[in-house]
Formats: sequence, structure tokens, C-alpha cells
Amino acid sequence: MINLNYQSSDTSLLPSDFQLEDYKKIARDSKKRFLQFCFSNAEIPDQGFKIHISATQINYQVILDEVFDLCKSNLIDFKYISNREQLLDNLAGKDDLWASGKFITIYPSSLDDFKKVIVKLYENNVLKVQDGIAIFSDRRYRDSNVIFYRYGRLKGPDKWIYNPITKLKEYRDYESMEYRLPAWVDEPFPDNSDDSKTCKYLFKKIIPTEGLNSKPSGATFLAHVAGSEEEFVLKNAHPGYMNLGVACTDSLKNEAVNIKRMMKFDFIPNYIADFSEDEDYFLCEEKKCGLSVDDYRADSHHNFIDKKLRKKTINDYRKSITDLLKNVQILHDERIFLGNISSENVLVDPETNLVSFVDLEQSVFLEDHSKIAFFARTEGFFDENTPFLAPIAQDNQQLAYLLISFFCRGNMFLLIDHSGAMTINFFKQYASTHNLPKVFVDVIMDLLEDPNQRLDNLVEVLDKMDCENLYNSEDLVSLDDFQYELVKSVYLAMIDGIQIDDKKTLFFEEDTDLIFNENMVSIYKEYLQKPTIFNDIFFEKKMHNHVISEGKRLVEMLKDGDERLAETSLVQVYALLLCTIKIASPSEKIIIDSLINYTQEKYMESTINGKFFRITEYSTYLSPYFADGTAGMINILLEYREKFHDTKYDASILDLVNSISQEHMPKNSSLYRGLGSFIYVLQKFKKIFKSSKRDNDIREMFRNLPLYSIVSNGNRYMVDESFRRISLDFADGNAGIIFLIEQAKQMGIL
Repeated sequence: MINLNYQSSDTSLLPSDFQLEDYKKIARDSKKRFLQFCFSNAEIPDQGFKIHISATQINYQVILDEVFDLCKSNLIDFKYISNREQLLDNLAGKDDLWASGKFITIYPSSLDDFKKVIVKLYENNVLKVQDGIAIFSDRRYRDSNVIFYRYGRLKGPDKWIYNPITKLKEYRDYESMEYRLPAWVDEPFPDNSDDSKTCKYLFKKIIPTEGLNSKPSGATFLAHVAGSEEEFVLKNAHPGYMNLGVACTDSLKNEAVNIKRMMKFDFIPNYIADFSEDEDYFLCEEKKCGLSVDDYRADSHHNFIDKKLRKKTINDYRKSITDLLKNVQILHDERIFLGNISSENVLVDPETNLVSFVDLEQSVFLEDHSKIAFFARTEGFFDENTPFLAPIAQDNQQLAYLLISFFCRGNMFLLIDHSGAMTINFFKQYASTHNLPKVFVDVIMDLLEDPNQRLDNLVEVLDKMDCENLYNSEDLVSLDDFQYELVKSVYLAMIDGIQIDDKKTLFFEEDTDLIFNENMVSIYKEYLQKPTIFNDIFFEKKMHNHVISEGKRLVEMLKDGDERLAETSLVQVYALLLCTIKIASPSEKIIIDSLINYTQEKYMESTINGKFFRITEYSTYLSPYFADGTAGMINILLEYREKFHDTKYDASILDLVNSISQEHMPKNSSLYRGLGSFIYVLQKFKKIFKSSKRDNDIREMFRNLPLYSIVSNGNRYMVDESFRRISLDFADGNAGIIFLIEQAKQMGIL
């Protein structure tokens, strides 16, 4: 089954009493996430108090109906998440922290209006008894489970909170999850049930020391007992969140039960303690050393192509995969069904290459159950047939897709092609390109074809593996046929009136913040298709001066380590840096030199495999892509060279080009954040340097491009970076790949 029509923005949730007359009051946001009812004629201020109403997966329709009736009868504007699938994800804790629990948003027109509306909501007898999810960025109204509020921006792209008297900026909204009021605003409701809550164990007996990961439904920390230095893992689950009808607190309690029963296995964390604080549940368990499978794959010490690292990489992988297979078979022999196997709940110790299992809330002892319920498996690790297999076979099939993820991210194509065919084809080509020993491919394919077998058989195959027998595959489609099918799909879309690139007209004022402005990112992305776009927008002298001024401000922020840049994506820096190059005069080149040098100093990191860029200042993820990584910096330096006829960065360009030239099969094909970005800058490098040194690498990349596409009804589409949707546009889809192929043919590469 191929899922080509995934539309998360479709409206699928309406108030029960919705009438035709209400249709006239509707407004939509550009992303169509929210449906807004404009019942009043009041002007919403730029900033002020907003009210958020939360819900659970059980009562969201009841709450929507009550709020709709109340707002309609009182002429109050509100918006809500109108897609049921998006809402259920939000209420399961799968949304980001800022959005979590914010089902309904009400925009009062004034402080008095805010106070009147929130009291009406609180006095509603139906809302008074409903459960909801706590909203971490907001303050609870009195003791309500569903009514929260905060002070912030209410409209417009500006993110700053301004003092209404001095007109000066006080602070930037959305920078901190903590509830915050401007200095001139008094707390409107000082009595709050949360204010009197105290902890019995947390921060008194149990001391968290480091956050490992966080999501709205709960978090994981390193912690220790007061007076002791021995670390353990502390997990917590917040009330209200549910996944497939199961409360997240109940899932974590089930994990406590499971690890108590599995403590005899040295690859399972030992249970230490569990406790509750108010309605939050906490579990303390042994800290297992290791990297997630994704991090293990990304470890710079693993490389199947590098001659110096190849032998060690093969031995490490053989040992870790063998240990994984052995451990799963041990659990199966004890009649333990893992239920959910993914790259996040398996850890590999990089020192020993031994495997541990974590997050076992869904594991089941088969002797206790005559029938297995549906499991909330991790997407990308099961196909459309998995739920219909026997429990042990389900585990084994998920295990096969996990083994693919040890090598590459091809398993993620299961999100759009549920049959698994696209994933398998991608992995086979990856294995051929990266000279994998054939036995690794054979083990995975054997497990997919016969998930009912004992895993000992595969362990024995790995023990006797021949490292010199390499896997080879053939191209699935010629490049000419590939190009034709992409072009045909674009033509058909045009005939059907489908807009391929959804571009909006952007305007900037003289005082617009160009460092943190999201529209700058939109322009940076559009630059791929229209390299003159910065010049077209900032052509006026006053805007030229503003860009240079903002460039100078960014230099000072980078130089001083301004904390506002700490969590800012590198793409924001790249956007202003490229803009400055495009519009600067030769006398302003010194500003650009400072920007380039400080950006490389702050974000660039050297690894065994080359030089890559942190996507934020403190991120551990290193990007090779155009959006926020190596390809983007190559493009910036090439633009600098061509604009100013200055070769000072040539050595750096060659260094960075070497870093991406061996990346023949990254996670997706996008020009913005994938394989296309490598081809884009390498062809630009060839043109400017008049060098054919990387032509073979470019050809190999083109050879792999069809693997990122999917065919439906005879038409071929590129899969975008979400792995869920097809794309026809320039930055992520067919149009951009067609451009690259045509350019390569003109340049004599193909």
C-alpha cells in the first residue's frame, strides 16, 4: 500500500452545533492547522492575554461544543486545531512543547474582556468537570483542569513584547517556556491551585541532574539519591496524555512492572523505585550505557568506505547485530513479546558493541495473555503486514527493519510506502554503494521473508560471515526514464490546476528584524530556484542600508555569544549572511568576512568524515545540507568568490566539498535538506572552479536519486523530507530534481 494522499491539514473536526450561518464567520491560517470563528467585530490588539483550553483524547468534542456555544452566544473569537489526526497527536504528547495541550485559543480584545471571558468559561458546569492536559507555558486559572492563560503576541509576525508607554522592546515572546508577565502588567489572578503544590520526593530525596530527552507527555533525566553520587535514569509521565486510548501514566507503570519481572537479564535495566508527585508518575531505573541505533549509525568511527575504518566498522556491526539477535531470542524463549522495537529503545554500547533494551512499557508476557491487543509501534519499523503476524514474528519483522536502520534511514520510507518495497530497494542500493558484506543483506532479507524462524540460525550465519563477499545491485530505472516520469508528473499536476510552488509575496520594513524573521528563511529557500530574489526584495537604498546594519548586528551577537542565538537555527544566520553577500558593495566586504569567520567558528565541527555544521549552537546533530550545514556554507563561499572575485576561501571551499562528496545516499533527495543540495553545490563548484574533479561523485548521486521517488499510476514523485508526502516543488520535489538533471546534461556531466 502506498500512501500518497496524506493531508494532515484537512478539516475533520467541527462543533456539533455548526450551522451554515457559521460558515460566514470562518477564517483560516496559512497552514490550515486552525479553524477560526470570528464572531465579534472587535479589533484584536498586537499583544495581551490569550486563553488556552486543553482537553484529552476522550473529551475533546465535548469541550469544543461547549466553547463554541459559549463563544457564539457571547460574540467571542476563538480558533481550534481542526484536524482530528493532528489533535490526537497533540493530546498524545507528539507535538512540540509550545503547542502541547493548546486545543482551543481565545483572543480577548482587552484586559477587561479577558477577565470576563475566563470567568464565564470557569463557571460553565460542563467545562468545570472535564479533564485536560497541563499547558507548561501558561498559568492555570484557579483550579481548572482545562483553562489556562498567558501574556504574549496575539497577531503579526513580530515576536517582541513592547512597553506601551516607551514603545521599547522588553523581551522576545516564545523564548522561554516559563509563564512570564511584562514589568507593567500585574498578575490578574494571584490565587492558583498550582502555587501551593510541594514535592515529597523530587528535589528532596531524588535529585535530577541532567535532562536526557523531553516531550510534552513526560521526560527522562539522569538523577541520584540525595547524599549519593550513583546515577540512575528517572522517567516521568504527566497526567491527561493518552496514546491509542492508554494513559501515558499507565504505560510507564506497566514498564515498572515489566522491568521488575525481567531483572534477571543483564541487558534489561534494573528497577530501583517508583513514586507519584500529585498526579505525575515517576520511575527510577538503572542507567544502561549506550547510544541509540541512530546515534550508533552516525558515529564518526563507523564508515564502511573509509579503508582505515572499514575493518573495525564491520567487526563492530557484526558484534552488535549478533548480540541484538541473541538477546531477542532469549526473551522469546521466555515467552516475552517486546511489542515495539525501534532505533530509540535499543542502545548499543560503543565500547563493547553490546546491546540493551529500554522503554519496555509495551512488552507482554505471553503466558499472561491469550490475545495481544494492537500496539503503538514506532513508525518506520513495521509494514502493513506486521499486525497480522503471530506475536514473536511481529517482533522479528520489526527487528529486520531495525537492522536496516543500523546502516541507513531507508526504513523511514515505510511512512509513505507501507509495503516495505521502497525501503528494501533503498537499502539494497545503499549496501551496494557502500560495499557492505553480502551477509548483512542476506540476514535482513531472510528475516523479512521468514519472520517465524529462530534467530539462532542468523547468529550462526554471522559467525561464519565472509567479509570479502560484497553485495551488488543493479539500477532500477535509467536516468532518462526517471527524468521523463518526473516531468510527466509535473505536467499532469499543471493540467489539473495543482500549484507546484506555493510562494507568497514578502515585504520588509526598514525596522524589520532580519536575524530572527521567519520570512528570511522562506526567501533563503526560494533562492534555490531564484538566485536574484534577495536583490529583488532589498533593491532600495534604505533596505540595502538596513541589511548591512542587521549584518553588523549579527556580527556583534556572534562575537559576544548572545544567548538569543543559542537556540536559533543556523538557517537564520545563513539567510542573512547570503542576503548580505548578494546586496553588499565591495567596501562592505569586511562585514561579510566577519560573519563568515564567526559563523564557522561557532557552528562548524571537524570529524573523521569531514567538516559539518551544528544546526544550533549547542546541537549535537551535524548537518551536511544546504539549509543549515556544509552545502549551505559551500554555496555562501562560492557566492562570495564570484561576487568579489576573491579566492581567499578557496582552501575552505575545497575542504567542505571533500566533506560532502562521499555522501552519496543521505536521508532524502531534497535540494534544501538532502542529496539534491550536494548535487546543487557540486555543480555550482564545477562551474565556478572549472573543475571536473567531482563529476564521478555527482554521477553516483544521480544514480541514487530514483530510490527517493515513488511510482503511482505510472507517475513518479519525489518523497519529501517528512517521508510521509510526495512533493512536486523545487526545494523538495520533482521540479528541483528535473532542474538538476537538465543542468548536469548541459554541463556535460551526464
